[in-house]
Amino acid sequence: AILSARSRSSACQVAEAVAELSPLETSKRARSCLVSHAGSRRSFGPASLTFSGCTVENALAVGTIHTEHYGYDLATETLAEATTAEIVNRLVRKIVDDPEIVPLVYSLYGGPAYPATEDLSFDEPNLGEPSLFPMPAYADIDRLEAIVLRNSLHLEISDPGALNFRTPFRAGLFRYASAFNHSCAANARVSRYARCVAIRARSDIKAGAEVTIPYFPPDGPERMRAEMCKTHFGTPDCVCDDCAAERRASGETLLAQEQVITDFQKFLDSKKPGKATYSKRLLERKRLGALIERAEAAYPPSRETRFPLAPMYEAVAVMSSLETPDDFRVFVENGLKALECRGARFDCSPSGITVLRLPVVNGDYTHMRFLGFARDYVEARLPSPEREVRKYMRAAWQASKLAYGWTWDDFCASMAGPIESYELQRFVASSRP
Repeated sequence: AILSARSRSSACQVAEAVAELSPLETSKRARSCLVSHAGSRRSFGPASLTFSGCTVENALAVGTIHTEHYGYDLATETLAEATTAEIVNRLVRKIVDDPEIVPLVYSLYGGPAYPATEDLSFDEPNLGEPSLFPMPAYADIDRLEAIVLRNSLHLEISDPGALNFRTPFRAGLFRYASAFNHSCAANARVSRYARCVAIRARSDIKAGAEVTIPYFPPDGPERMRAEMCKTHFGTPDCVCDDCAAERRASGETLLAQEQVITDFQKFLDSKKPGKATYSKRLLERKRLGALIERAEAAYPPSRETRFPLAPMYEAVAVMSSLETPDDFRVFVENGLKALECRGARFDCSPSGITVLRLPVVNGDYTHMRFLGFARDYVEARLPSPEREVRKYMRAAWQASKLAYGWTWDDFCASMAGPIESYELQRFVASSRP
């Protein structure tokens, strides 16, 4: 989730070569971050064209925690006032020490009153040693504040849902990572490490495609999303192409979508706590199956993401009994459909599952979902555990490779704790690709 980078960015191009990552090159004619096949590679770039590549960047300026204040509010994607002031203060000091960084900072969009400059350049600046007696440098405080408010990234690495969407942590402004446009079907993700961020592709990105990241959870509650969009874009409607295409749907389609979401909420409200009888479970599955059929008709499969359908498929998966291999197959199929509604793509066969693309939301945890499938199969005491667990273990590794660039050995070392707690150690050797 990003505070609010610009809704209109100057263009950058990412060059693809063979080994490393590309520099960002300026193009004044376009307005988006594009992938191209020209140039050589260095250590910076917004995303890689391959699964394992990424770019890691240190913050230009960071605002830290303030006692009894939240540094960043994940409910509205806004910075605390004290954190904003600290980042602006640090930027001013940098500008005074070295005025050459002014074009880098001012190339970020600060709203209608402070458009991005046209001389955007992502070449590594030759800053040299700071002068002991710096020349006076003009720092437009109002503009810096607008840029910080719209472009800062929070640096919280834990699950925001566990913190009630409010995090007393740090936020930072970045030269490169703050330059990406938003999309609810973004093809790149943001991972956080201390005061650094990493931009990773969700899957291979074709040359000429715009590289985008999600500023806020695209599957959040409608009221919260409207508040976030108003903060970012000045309008309660999301400006990304995916949402714009959805708004162009016919009134009848929009009404059908609204009605099926309402009916699904009524279905959830009608479920009573406790274990239901066999006949009650059959009736619930029938009702839920009818809802999913209506939802599939209301949300065409041509869309890359169909977030409202994800909880429906998850509900079907939860209601599975797991008593036979066929029950487990239905359980896994619906779990994968829920991930596909969030943007993931898989190639499934009886012998294995190939992870082609991570979901837009919580892509970093996809490998844990597959490890969960392996654990559930073992706990269900179903036949042929060696074959089935191997399939899910390899899919978990593939997901971690997209998310973190892990090798098999990296995966085994990093997931040693979950593998042990899930009692999957005996399957590790046979699951090696």
